[in-house]
Amino acid sequence: MEKDFPELKKLKSYFIAIDDEYAEDNQIIEVSNEIAIIPPVSGG
Repeated sequence: MEKDFPELKKLKSYFIAIDDEYAEDNQIIEVSNEIAIIPPVSGG
């Protein structure tokens, strides 16, 4: 994914969610899926 979206390399870490659930490393993304890139967050 970072090859296609090099800006992701600027983040130290991130999660990917597919259709409101965290994605697995080997999960296949379909055209109809909703994809979310979740950056690191902090708080209390």
